[in-house]
Amino acid sequence: KGGTHPKDLNFRGFVEVDSALMAGAGINVVRTYETIMDRDVLDCLWRHKIYVLNSVYINANDPVDVVVEKVRALRDHPAMLMWVVGNEWNYNGLYAGLPFPEALSKVAEAVRLIKDN
Repeated sequence: KGGTHPKDLNFRGFVEVDSALMAGAGINVVRTYETIMDRDVLDCLWRHKIYVLNSVYINANDPVDVVVEKVRALRDHPAMLMWVVGNEWNYNGLYAGLPFPEALSKVAEAVRLIKDN
């Protein structure tokens, strides 16, 4: 039954069926909680006219500069609508329990790196 997050994520295994269902329901944008790096997955979503809000930094235990590789690898894909930084970081401290000022600093650094790349 199921798996564990994030190691057992299987975007490729579900995208064909799920994107058809989403398009049929009128969904045209999805937001991820882990980065979709697989261009075939993004292509499938795009074929169904679904844009992606792709999370590129949500956990302060990762170095902030991980956003550079992710953004550079995907910035030209037509399904990309925007980059997401954080997930309710104002109260979970970027999943690392950072105090608000430290979390805000990491978010600002990630945004700067995205803008510069």
